[in-house]
Amino acid sequence: MKTSLVSAETQNSLGIRLAQQGKLGEAIEAFRQAISIQSDYVDAHYNLGTALAEQQDIDRAISCFFSVIQLNPIHTDALFNLAVLLSQEERLEESIACYQDLLLIEPENIDALLGLGSLFHKLDLLDQSIECYEYILKLQTDSVEVYTKLGDLLCGQNNFDRAVENYKSALNLSPDLEAEKNRLRSSLRHAKWCQEIQQKFDRSQPHLVLHVGCGSYYPEGLHEAFRHDRWMEVRFDIDPAVEPDIIGSLTDMSAVDSGSVDAIWSSHNVEHLYHHQVPIALAEFFRVLSPGGVALITLPDIQKVAEQVATGNLEDPLYFTGGGAPIAAIDILYGWGTSIRDGNHYMAHLTAFTAESLQQKLIAAGFQDVMVSREDLNLWAKAYKRA
Repeated sequence: MKTSLVSAETQNSLGIRLAQQGKLGEAIEAFRQAISIQSDYVDAHYNLGTALAEQQDIDRAISCFFSVIQLNPIHTDALFNLAVLLSQEERLEESIACYQDLLLIEPENIDALLGLGSLFHKLDLLDQSIECYEYILKLQTDSVEVYTKLGDLLCGQNNFDRAVENYKSALNLSPDLEAEKNRLRSSLRHAKWCQEIQQKFDRSQPHLVLHVGCGSYYPEGLHEAFRHDRWMEVRFDIDPAVEPDIIGSLTDMSAVDSGSVDAIWSSHNVEHLYHHQVPIALAEFFRVLSPGGVALITLPDIQKVAEQVATGNLEDPLYFTGGGAPIAAIDILYGWGTSIRDGNHYMAHLTAFTAESLQQKLIAAGFQDVMVSREDLNLWAKAYKRA
């Protein structure tokens, strides 16, 4: 038996050296030889699982880590790796169970708590996810990542007061990286605007939000400030194919009564008008809003896009849509080329705005308390109709 153990250890050590040299195929064979000599050799099962995972042989790697757990139920590294691989394979409930088993052994394992919080979020178990992240902050008070995740989750629960607090904490702790700070400033601005709208409108009363240029229906298309059961979305679009509640154009909203809606949400559609039509559309926005109503508008920041063009970057992707489609400066200037090519001429862009020009046009239309924020390649505007 002693000879077999030495031989197994020799094969395992050989496998480790081969893996370090990047010879994964030979390392895997060495680990298998070790296991064939001693079937309950925990380290060899674990190392084999690690090597297989590096080779993207996920099913066999998972099997190896399960073997480790059977031999040693408190092997925390195997539990963690198993949880990660199961999550990658969308075996989420099993992954959660592994993280929870690990936390029974090591209750303060930050990586396990992060993984568990992420899985709960993915399964829309927001309270459990928040609980994980809040526990992490008791153990580690300087995590920008966790404060940011909490802010995002709390926004999703319409708890904008606490979301603002967490984004502020993240921003105060954020390293001196301008891109990271800009992202956090954007999240904080978003949460503050949602908080303000939540406070301004009576929570005991139902309210109407007119979603102009709504496109095809999907819940996330509505701004987060209005994703609450006290807000009823009325979808308005020029294109009958998207099945809006009301068909009409931004320059003729006569199907909507004056002063009949409490809010307007306009995402990337005002730039589809000709320049001379913009005052007409904004006047229509103002008309249909009730006194005290709010308009939220987002559209491209042509100044930022022009900076890209000035460097010679007209057609290289600046970002990718959620579906993976590339968007270049030329698409922002003139409209999404792919969609226009396919016959959707509603997607053409016919005008453009800087932060200053958008603010001036909103004030000229009669709005007050106008705020415009520049974020990445977009402008975000909030404006009220006098109560």
